[in-house]
Amino acid sequence: MTWIFKHGYTIPEDKEERIEPHWRSGYRNRMDRSKTWERYWAEEIEITWKWSVGPGDRAELYVNDKLVESKTGVGEETMTVYGSVVQARMVTDEKGKKTAIDKYGIYGCGIDSLVFRATKTK
Repeated sequence: MTWIFKHGYTIPEDKEERIEPHWRSGYRNRMDRSKTWERYWAEEIEITWKWSVGPGDRAELYVNDKLVESKTGVGEETMTVYGSVVQARMVTDEKGKKTAIDKYGIYGCGIDSLVFRATKTK
């Protein structure tokens, strides 16, 4: 699909934009409010994210306002999804009591890399 904008600007089908936000959500930095990364011309996003959460807590990843992953424990993943908007947040039942630092920098979840693509690769 080729996007044509109001003033004649088009997005080529092979357009790809890579960003490395190194964003973190944890107990001390408004864990339930995520930054939003959006590229409305994109049809596909490759997401590299990490999580490290305790019992009763979870890390959540949203694409186009829909929950696509909910993780517990510790891990990292690179995944490709259809969409154009990404958010991540941490949900806790401990009300911010735990303040541990781990290998990801802050106990919680994080987005390390995003690749927005104008055309689906699958």
